[in-house]
Amino acid sequence: MQSLDTLICYGKRIAAWRMGFEVEHHRDAKIQPTRFGLEAAHRFAQALGPLA
Repeated sequence: MQSLDTLICYGKRIAAWRMGFEVEHHRDAKIQPTRFGLEAAHRFAQALGPLA
């Protein structure tokens, strides 16, 4: 993660995907998720595997 803003934007999505659910509400953060960022975060979540 490049910054705390990036962690807030994508980190919670990575954790959610690893736990098996979707993030339905976007938090008001300084940055908004991009298609590229979401695709990269999804790949990271898949590579890390599920949280049990």
